[in-house]
Amino acid sequence: MAFDQSTRTRLQRFVSDARTLLTEECTRQLQHEYGMDPATGEVVELSRLPPLDDTRWETARLLRDTLAQLPGHQPGWRKDGSAAAHCPEQAFTVLNRLVALRMMEGRGLLLESIARGYQSRGFQLYQRLAGAALGETAMHTAVTS
Repeated sequence: MAFDQSTRTRLQRFVSDARTLLTEECTRQLQHEYGMDPATGEVVELSRLPPLDDTRWETARLLRDTLAQLPGHQPGWRKDGSAAAHCPEQAFTVLNRLVALRMMEGRGLLLESIARGYQSRGFQLYQRLAGAALGETAMHTAVTS
């Protein structure tokens, strides 16, 4: 199915805006929750982070372990652009996965899981199966929406 120019332009703008939003959110989380700043290369030691729940603390640890695996790793993030590229790469990956899920839903290959957010049948099923494992924020949001 070919799109007309107006539709292509709107789609391009939507994808660009979505990537920007996802990149900004990734950067915000790294800076404010996990003590990692892609712009400056600063990485706060785990012991100096503000109090985190177990899940976020484990995420902070995994992020540091992953960083240590980068080629040529130095203390802190490298300033050659590899660290700064982390959030745009994550945004690209997340957006592509969401689009793929939505396309599978649209073709009937997957139980509706994201089209209606927390009200999607697949999410509702997952919520019943996962219970408290979803975490407080997801459970609260799902109940109040």
